[in-house]
Amino acid sequence: ARIVIATMKIGVVFAVVIFLVGEYVVPVAENLAQTGRAKALATALQQKGTGIWLRSGTSFVNIGEVLPDLSLLRMNIYDFDNHSHLRIQTAAKHARYVGEKWKLEDVNESIIVGKEAVQTRHMAEEDWQSALTPDVVSVFAVDPDSLSLQQLRYYIGHLEQNNQDTSNFQLVFWQKVFMPLATLVMMLIATPFVFRQIRSGGMS
Repeated sequence: ARIVIATMKIGVVFAVVIFLVGEYVVPVAENLAQTGRAKALATALQQKGTGIWLRSGTSFVNIGEVLPDLSLLRMNIYDFDNHSHLRIQTAAKHARYVGEKWKLEDVNESIIVGKEAVQTRHMAEEDWQSALTPDVVSVFAVDPDSLSLQQLRYYIGHLEQNNQDTSNFQLVFWQKVFMPLATLVMMLIATPFVFRQIRSGGMS
């Protein structure tokens, strides 16, 4: 009993450390790693509050969020001419990749005519051809392992509102919830090996 109690005391310390690392260290480290990866690839830079910025030819694309199915939310496309003058600004609430092109939904388009005139139009759907593919934007999809419990709980609700599959996120959520308990159980299971006679063989 004394050995088990001593083991559990150490186990509690390990469990607390694991919980704190998962809640506070991993999310921050993952965000820094993602930003550094984007800078190294020179493809994009994700910034808090402004979403993801990407370049495709003469266009600059701002993406609010990449969903698990690699569809996009709150997409803004800024199309420039060869003289770096803005020609068209396109805003779409949702975008899906279908048949080697993006299908924009609920689209508002502003076309700059001359120096001052702007023409606007609204469309339910519009096709957008681009070198950007789901493989490119997948780098910026949310990794469930990089989220804290509070972030996971919020994001699962957010995905359900957007009709997304939440099974992977729910699995990671419950893994994080029971990780401290699993740590204690594994140490308890290992306790009987303390009493094993190892003179005739290796501990393995």
